[in-house]
Amino acid sequence: MQEYELLSNQYGALSGRINDVAGGSLGVTTRLSPAPRILSREVYRGFDARFGTIRDFLSTSAQIFQAALAGELPPVVSEFLLNDACGTDLESYHRSLKSEDFTTPVCFRTDEVPDAIVEVQCPGSGWGDCELLTEYYTLTGALSNSGDPFSKRFATSLQGLLGEPPRILHLLDNASVPHGLRYFIEQTRRHGLKYWGYDPEAGLRECNFVRSHSILGLMAETYFQDRLTRSRLGEVLFDLPPHVLFDQKAALALPFWTLTRDYFSDEVRDLFPFTTVVTAEGFEDADGVQQPLEMLAARDRARPRQFLKYAGWEPSRNWGSQAVFLLGGQDAGAHADRVRRDLTQHRFWILQEVKAARELIDYVERSGNVQQGRFFAKYSGFYGPDGLLGVKSMHREVIKVHGQPDTVINVCLPDDAATGS
Repeated sequence: MQEYELLSNQYGALSGRINDVAGGSLGVTTRLSPAPRILSREVYRGFDARFGTIRDFLSTSAQIFQAALAGELPPVVSEFLLNDACGTDLESYHRSLKSEDFTTPVCFRTDEVPDAIVEVQCPGSGWGDCELLTEYYTLTGALSNSGDPFSKRFATSLQGLLGEPPRILHLLDNASVPHGLRYFIEQTRRHGLKYWGYDPEAGLRECNFVRSHSILGLMAETYFQDRLTRSRLGEVLFDLPPHVLFDQKAALALPFWTLTRDYFSDEVRDLFPFTTVVTAEGFEDADGVQQPLEMLAARDRARPRQFLKYAGWEPSRNWGSQAVFLLGGQDAGAHADRVRRDLTQHRFWILQEVKAARELIDYVERSGNVQQGRFFAKYSGFYGPDGLLGVKSMHREVIKVHGQPDTVINVCLPDDAATGS
């Protein structure tokens, strides 16, 4: 592939590739690794093995949301899941939805630490990274058996699901790495997918698969109401469903909350770290004991460390990791005050037990020098309609691992994909 002319300059090669395909000049904005991250076959298969259980979590959460809106659960459940929508036109919209509208994500990305999923996002960012890095490592000879490209597996699974040529509307309004997704769009077009704004076959009104990174962006799209009607006839499929549930973190607490936990199996609960809802009455701890709201500010060394996370969908709050705080520091009181104020406006938060691990990794400086460090790890499984499509790793010196410039990204592959295995 002539696009990669500077194989000795990883940043230059990958930035050139993504810029050439997606347009622009932004290039790679994170740190890179000198070689793919190889996982044992058992660990890698674990991502795929979780697919059915994650689907159970998503479908059960959607059933709870529908039941809560129908008045079949205590009012606080619908208030918690609607969050900022309470008392607005968006609440009225949700109460007008039909049962077939409470769908689940078609594609999603997990955020995981060893032994626990901390978030599930639809569709999430980073879809282009698995493609870009696998392509590069294959070219350099670091991989010998990576299989079909990530983009081809995505295209094949989507074509099989729809049963007709996919005509895709991908709204990038709230995507955190839009140039990476533009690269991914171009790569999937090579395997037969057609997109509005790219291909004449995908007229705006004829699109049959809609991807969005924000429920507000989805609903503000010109033909949303028409698409919603057509979705009930099976003519349109929404990736991010047409409701707020999966554009927020609130569902993570449902398997543990006393009011909803009986809907879930232990297998689902075992996917996640303990997560609890914060209400005006306080919050439940892992033993089911109700703790007063004042305990948010208490620095109790006997308690597990917890993240305080905004539970809702409002994009100025839930975008990226900006409304995620590690409790226990000097600013714990300020966080508690923020929660109290927000609860008076129907804005809920959750507490999630911290699960974290450091791993020794190699990374490449922009100068080309290879360094080594022990960083906090986060893994993401990328899932399509049929299951796992790829795995990505992120490592950072700070416990909040996101796509910051100091984060080391990599693609993960099973050990039989490495050269010489």
